[in-house]
Amino acid sequence: MTLASTRIASRSDASSLFFTTLCAAFEHPQPSRRRIPQETQQTIPLELPVDWSKPEHPASSSPRRTKSLPKNFPRATLAKPIYTPPKEWEWTTGLPFQDTEPRIPLSSGAMCDVFVRTGLLGHEPLQYISKQWLTSTRWHGFFSELALYKVQLKSLQGRVVPTLINVYAAVGAIDVAMKLPHASFWIEASADMPNVLKKRCVQAYEQLHTAGVLHGDVELRHMLIGGDARVTLIDFQESKALAPNPAVQLAAASPEELRFEMRKVKYRLDYEGARELEHQRVLRAKRSSRRAEDVRDPPVGLAEWESDWHASRPDPRRFVVPGQSTEDLERAIEHFLDIVDKLERDGDPDDEPQSVPSRKRSPEFKRPALPRKPANSSGRKVPPPVSPRPPKRKADCDEENQSKRARKLSPPPPPPQPSPPNKRKREPEPDVYLDWDEPHPPKRLALEVTSTVVAQSLPSDIPAPPPPVVVQPKSPLTPVQVPRSIMFRWIGKLWKVMS
Repeated sequence: MTLASTRIASRSDASSLFFTTLCAAFEHPQPSRRRIPQETQQTIPLELPVDWSKPEHPASSSPRRTKSLPKNFPRATLAKPIYTPPKEWEWTTGLPFQDTEPRIPLSSGAMCDVFVRTGLLGHEPLQYISKQWLTSTRWHGFFSELALYKVQLKSLQGRVVPTLINVYAAVGAIDVAMKLPHASFWIEASADMPNVLKKRCVQAYEQLHTAGVLHGDVELRHMLIGGDARVTLIDFQESKALAPNPAVQLAAASPEELRFEMRKVKYRLDYEGARELEHQRVLRAKRSSRRAEDVRDPPVGLAEWESDWHASRPDPRRFVVPGQSTEDLERAIEHFLDIVDKLERDGDPDDEPQSVPSRKRSPEFKRPALPRKPANSSGRKVPPPVSPRPPKRKADCDEENQSKRARKLSPPPPPPQPSPPNKRKREPEPDVYLDWDEPHPPKRLALEVTSTVVAQSLPSDIPAPPPPVVVQPKSPLTPVQVPRSIMFRWIGKLWKVMS
């Protein structure tokens, strides 16, 4: 690791635990000494979850009666595989796997062991990760993890979770075959690794939560950094989902649990000072002095803080795929450092917003092609091209048709504006002395009053007035006949005036 160590020495974080583990001396992995049963060279059939709560009945010498299947039960269901490989690995369906080299152990647990296996799948050489579940022990999380890979994690395989190749049956074990995180090496995450790698781990958990899956066991050893600087999350035995499935023992998760798990991921990685932030929250809880942000994200309980969050963690480990030389590993580490330097210098291309995939359309629909914009080096806006006008017809050249077309195209005249309200004129009062049935007389009316009538109505000592002068109107109007009662009233009024 001379070249890689020299290159890392120029970094400010060269003494970090992450780079020290990355450039550690290469040691060839030792094969497993544990005896592993030989496979039966067939895919595992569809099985239902086993009810481990019911005790098994003791074996007896008498023949056991078994219930026959229903008459309408589909026989093809018995031969249906428990997992269907993705398109990339469809060719592995029905092919047996045979080891050609000893298995390299990666981890060991009470229920399952993990190996790197090298052998032949059919006639093709293949290296993959084998996660073997022993049938002699009680399983916890096998069915729920397999159900997540088939539904919620199906679109994330090969991106942030391992690609599940197939599920095989072995004598005393079940083998879950997964693709390697990288063809050369991978390393566990660390709190002192570069920030660009921490950000990728946080983004991987964000995609996991977007799919509605709660990991349930946030540890740095479950975040693998491959030789191409991509993150792979493993171990989903303790996982939950927003859409639970009790048939496969998949428990339900809540949005509050997803938000709390993201806080734990950032604390493990010390992403953007998350460790100091959580530590201050716990101190405020001890002093009983909380802030507004503590209501939405309450501090961790003291017991959980001491036993889980603040507890010490083992150092990261590096895994090297068998079959490589020291020079091959050194070139792979050099390539990894180039990628990290480019991410720190130019930024992560995965941070750019991805375009939403267009919806599939029916084959008979064809989207019209848009005109290409002409290249303009000056930077000015180029007006859109004008479509050519159709040739004129003879009817269009006629003046009468043109005037009719102009009237049709011309905007309609504005509506008439209402005139301002004028003062109301006082109408002349009608003559109360005239009947309504008779026509209204003119304003000035000459009456014919005879002298005999006036003389009879006046006293004897008063001389009779001269006969009235009849004034003929200028316009030829018909004389109006005044009723006798009205005439006597007028004469009475005239008598009062003259006396």
